[in-house]
Amino acid sequence: MDLVAFAALNVDGKSRWYEIDLLTGRAYHIGRFKIWQQVVDVALPLDQDD
Repeated sequence: MDLVAFAALNVDGKSRWYEIDLLTGRAYHIGRFKIWQQVVDVALPLDQDD
């Protein structure tokens, strides 16, 4: 089981998608949103087999 979380954050005026390592607290930039797209909610499926 990976100990990760995901976050949509506004950094330097840009909306970006991050994966957060819950053991270290380090955030990894993994994507971005278009400037006109505002993120208000995120839903992820749980317990998915790889």
